[in-house]
Amino acid sequence: MRLPCGEVQYAVDDVSSHGFGLPWAHRRYYSNRLRMNGGISNYDMDMGYNWLSDAWPWYSENDTTGDISVIRSQQEVIFFDYDSGDDDYSARHGSKAKLIHNTTNHVFEFIDEHGYILEFHDDTDPDIE
Repeated sequence: MRLPCGEVQYAVDDVSSHGFGLPWAHRRYYSNRLRMNGGISNYDMDMGYNWLSDAWPWYSENDTTGDISVIRSQQEVIFFDYDSGDDDYSARHGSKAKLIHNTTNHVFEFIDEHGYILEFHDDTDPDIE
């Protein structure tokens, strides 16, 4: 528990293995104060409400402003403000991460401060349900 804010944090390994000399686990994290788009919310990420996994990054878009949050873990959320004039995203809080909307391929390209790239489908491709 994080006493200053009253956040409950809980972690559980659903599946684990020590094969091939390397440990592996699917670990889920629960938080009662999960932040999305700048506010505390309850979300079901297909693992139960407010459960996240470091191995399952995803994004959330604010339908009103177009701002986007990229969720990499329970404690790592990168917020991006959308500028409709430039059709561009800028990271908040001094983050060096970048977010590019590739409308041709219907993906958001997230580039972290080390240059690692994650792609997320933008939900506009009619061929993907």
